Amino acid sequence: ATRAAEAIRRIQSGAAMSDPAGGVAKLDEAILVAATDGLKAAYDRSSGGFGGSPKFPSESELDLLLARHERTGDAELLDIVTHTLAEMERGGIHDHLAGGFHRYSTDARWRVPHFEKMLYNQAQLASVYLRAYRITGDAAHRRVAEAIFGFVETIMTSPEGGFYSALDSETHAEEGKSYLWAEREIRDVIGDAADEFLLLYGLERMPEGVGRVLYRRALPLRDDGVAPQARVAAVAGSRAALLAVRDARDQPLLDTKILAAWNGMMIRAYAEAARTLENPRYLATASRAAEFVHGALRDDDGRLQRTYRLGRARHAAYQEDYAFLAAGSLELWRASGDAVHLQRARTLTDEMLALFWDDAGGGLFFTADGGDLGLRTKDPYDSAIPSGNSEATHLLLRLADATGEDVYLAKAAALLDAFAAPMAGYSRSFTRMLTALDTHLAMAQPGDTALAGSAIAASGSEYVTVTGSGPGAPVAKGSEFDVVVTVRVAEGWHINANPASDEFLVPTRVAASADDGRVRMVDVMYPAGSTLESLASDAPLLVYEGEITLRARVLLTDDFEDDDGAITLSLAYQPCDDSRCLAPASVEFSVPVRVVSD
Repeated sequence: ATRAAEAIRRIQSGAAMSDPAGGVAKLDEAILVAATDGLKAAYDRSSGGFGGSPKFPSESELDLLLARHERTGDAELLDIVTHTLAEMERGGIHDHLAGGFHRYSTDARWRVPHFEKMLYNQAQLASVYLRAYRITGDAAHRRVAEAIFGFVETIMTSPEGGFYSALDSETHAEEGKSYLWAEREIRDVIGDAADEFLLLYGLERMPEGVGRVLYRRALPLRDDGVAPQARVAAVAGSRAALLAVRDARDQPLLDTKILAAWNGMMIRAYAEAARTLENPRYLATASRAAEFVHGALRDDDGRLQRTYRLGRARHAAYQEDYAFLAAGSLELWRASGDAVHLQRARTLTDEMLALFWDDAGGGLFFTADGGDLGLRTKDPYDSAIPSGNSEATHLLLRLADATGEDVYLAKAAALLDAFAAPMAGYSRSFTRMLTALDTHLAMAQPGDTALAGSAIAASGSEYVTVTGSGPGAPVAKGSEFDVVVTVRVAEGWHINANPASDEFLVPTRVAASADDGRVRMVDVMYPAGSTLESLASDAPLLVYEGEITLRARVLLTDDFEDDDGAITLSLAYQPCDDSRCLAPASVEFSVPVRVVSD
């Protein structure tokens, strides 16, 4: 990680670009401050979000504010995000019966949506709600994310495991028809429970036609002390009854096209959920989708394709398909520790750079060739979907962090450099790339050892480098959680597997540091060793070479004091080459952990 910071500072020394007026656009903190100041100014203090109607979820803007809050501690940024997320959750843009979100709101209060449901909205909003949950520990954010996943699993997941693209807004050419209610219908369905239900939920009139949109009212505290969320939970049966009736209506058209880029986004969201919420079902869903997309969306030559429908993959993938799918694979590796996903991320990234990189002007083209017109374009602007260049910048930074390879750092810096001037002048159009810039600057700070907010830290020696990835969500005292430990062994060396081949050999072992009595090791899952022929042994040795991943189960003791935001573990190992073994050694490493406040 120190090498990464040094490499970034070398790259940044030349990372400036002339703007159209002849000045210099520098990649520095000032660009980020100006961007967040602009979002503060555009913030709707009444209903959340930015600007008036129509109002979009603006996931990239919200994620930038969360990233900047984590970097700077600016509480106002977190307040803007949590208020916006709460208002969206209450509004009609949120499907209170089936979960998930509609595409955007036609009014400033989030009440009346354009009813289309897009996969990319579900993926991005799930990630934002999960990040807000990791920061705040507020279970309301967790519930919204879980409801999104429930909707995607029920409606937008194919039998093969891939994710469908969209659910239309119209039924029989009428906007929102299947979603709308009259009060009389609600009372007919749930009977006596309707009085309490309609105290909690309102019905907003559509601009045209009949029927009204269900939204949740702002709930004051009652004299009986029952919390608003408890009242909402108490009417779950009523919501289920209404959903059953709604599901029996004619439904909007489901677009069963499977897109590589959007599936990459959803895979990443599920992997984030698996890591944040420690839910193996989410990991299984992400893994199944990844296996399907990586296998089915290929042509006869093995090249990635953009779309899949009715058993056929078509159209050569665009740059954004490579970027988003690689990002999903990388997050899946972080959640599972399975090196297959890391290798897929690297392969897709290397292919993306080979096919789309502009050697003359920097940045990534949208297509691999210019088609019949011989024209290739670049789209750096973030909109409802982040640009492929923005996502590639994030991917390259995280891949550099995962592998320690400077080539990925250099490409990420070159991408930022290529778009420095427009980023400085039009920050609202580059919010996803600005979040990458925030990460880039954080990685370059002296003493930093990992991506900001990544719950990863690294330590090492001449022979091994150890990275510990902790849980994304806050951990309660007295509870258990998983730590993913990645060990990279220097080229030409190996360490003994666990169990070792012989009782005289020292096995590799992860343990709680003797100096950190706040944690106890519950269990460690060690991978199988690879066989190595050795002149010093008649039988092949079982060893670890290159990169391996372990998964440790750790208990946080009841008397844990969160004074530094991390726990300390140790790796014991014995480095050997082809002719000798050195003395056993150990290296301590930190794992970032946030503890739930008492």
